[in-house]
Amino acid sequence: MAFPPFYRRAFLNKRGFHAGAYVHADIEVTEGYSGDSPQRVDATLTVADCGRAAQLDFSAGDRAFARNALFKARLLKKVVDAFVESLEQAVDDAGLS
Repeated sequence: MAFPPFYRRAFLNKRGFHAGAYVHADIEVTEGYSGDSPQRVDATLTVADCGRAAQLDFSAGDRAFARNALFKARLLKKVVDAFVESLEQAVDDAGLS
């Protein structure tokens, strides 16, 4: 089964705030670069805010890079989940909720 390309772009701010904050995620399976791996995964995640952008690369052309890409993505998910929980607590503690 062929992998359907994954593409998401979402604005991070609510309406009425600056429009320059966004997240952009893109994953596709493409032809590999060598005979060792007939296919590769091209995957990037971009987070931008106030004219600054950070692009993370999760691309993989072999099993070692695939394991590392998954490790990075899973660790990032854990950190973001913990950040959200902590931010919710901080907003509540500050009386801003």
